[in-house]
Amino acid sequence: MTKIRTDYEFSGVPKGTTGTVIDVARDDMGNIKEYAIQWDLPRPKPLVDWFTPDEFVDYLEVI
Repeated sequence: MTKIRTDYEFSGVPKGTTGTVIDVARDDMGNIKEYAIQWDLPRPKPLVDWFTPDEFVDYLEVI
């Protein structure tokens, strides 16, 4: 699984928070159209956000 870190703060996720790509959604051609990120936050229920490929590149860093 791919580990990432956010370069921005948003939706209750502080800048610098790490997470893991836990799933991807693909189109009919097999191209990734969304990434599911589960954040490493101290919560009783995991927080998962979905990112388009453009958002993934613009807001996240693979670590």
